[in-house]
Amino acid sequence: MNVALEIIRDAVDVAEATADRAIEPPSDLASLSMMFLARASQSLHSVGVLAERGLIGDALSVARTVVELSIDYKYIVKDTATRIAMFYSYDHVSKFKLAKAIDKLHDGGVPSTALTTLKQRRDTHKVNHPDSDRNWAGKTIRDRAHEVGRESMYTLMYTEMSDASHSGYGTLEFTLVDLDSDPKVHFGPMMPSARPITMAAGAMMMIIGDVITACNLEQEALLVERVTALAAKLDSAMTATTPVVPGPDQQTPGAS
Repeated sequence: MNVALEIIRDAVDVAEATADRAIEPPSDLASLSMMFLARASQSLHSVGVLAERGLIGDALSVARTVVELSIDYKYIVKDTATRIAMFYSYDHVSKFKLAKAIDKLHDGGVPSTALTTLKQRRDTHKVNHPDSDRNWAGKTIRDRAHEVGRESMYTLMYTEMSDASHSGYGTLEFTLVDLDSDPKVHFGPMMPSARPITMAAGAMMMIIGDVITACNLEQEALLVERVTALAAKLDSAMTATTPVVPGPDQQTPGAS
């Protein structure tokens, strides 16, 4: 576990260093890159806190955020001229939907002027981005992953993390212990596991690599050297972990 926690600190440091270089000169892409790196860093910290405390299912749920950010950043930079604006603009759709729900729940609790403004912004988004209906991209996360060559990330990491996140038997399995003898339901934390951390860190490294490419930072020798060293450290840690659901009396094999 100590190695995994070190990887979190190292990955966040490298992400911030990447953002510092990406933001010069300022641009829409640079700003978006910085926010993606910052948000992924927050989630990576959360994964570490949860995994260290034995809340493995919840750690995987949070790790899904990093994986989705990794897929979406790669998807956006394939067509920055269209997709950055679409990504930002879809927030108006979400805010109008939320405001309508609040207004209905509280019987007119949202000022009419605010609703009118939000609706205008939502309508403008629909005119400018007619394909952005079901979500910001107008495509499922699976389709976005396929377009950017991250089918394996979706099929393996994202699917497992979704099982932990949503109501279904997959998430209930994180309550079971003594699976090889007398299965029991356990209330409370399990044994810590490094696996959610290394999975989330792997997705984080992909974001960092994509930002370096998209923002033309390949000539930043010191930064690239730090990324390469961290990737090697992470690869070693990932090799040492295996996919199991740990119980309170069992340590995940290879977790360190």
